[in-house]
Amino acid sequence: MVNIELKDNEYLVLQKLLFKETGISLGDNKQEMVKARLLKRLEHHKVNSFSDYLKIVQISQSEKEVFLNQLSTNETYFFREWDHFVFLEKQAQHSSALRVWSAAASQGAEAYSIAMVLDSLLTNYAVVGTDINTEVLEIARKGLYPFKWIEKIPYEFQKKYCLKGEGRFEGKFLVDPCISKHLLFVQNN
Repeated sequence: MVNIELKDNEYLVLQKLLFKETGISLGDNKQEMVKARLLKRLEHHKVNSFSDYLKIVQISQSEKEVFLNQLSTNETYFFREWDHFVFLEKQAQHSSALRVWSAAASQGAEAYSIAMVLDSLLTNYAVVGTDINTEVLEIARKGLYPFKWIEKIPYEFQKKYCLKGEGRFEGKFLVDPCISKHLLFVQNN
């Protein structure tokens, strides 16, 4: 792999572009991380500077999407922030229908967690998961996850909503389609 320097002035342009497009503010301490995440894109386009790559990003919508996907961080797991689910359960107990937005949905684990809680209490609900990163949204739409992720899901929800993979899906689980039909994943910032 070629080692191309990410100059301070290039990083400043990159920071401004990322903030303009997403609202994500990169600190000055992220320069090496950004460089590491984008070097393959420079190689892909056979350019020798980040300035040249940024020109491509600014004229190509498809490359801008790749750029944003590379620089967005996607932390997710099932039933993250347990207190939020306790609150949600209380709200659902006093409702006949709910629609919930899962912002920064990443790979969808939180959105599916919301759906599990709502499905256990309601029949009329919808969950919309949004993220800027199109690659993680594709994972979310499938609802297929590494089996080790199941550990964070309460046992009663594991039994009811998680289908253990077999054959080529060994080592994975699928969120039951009975709740998937209540979810919609779309790109949005």
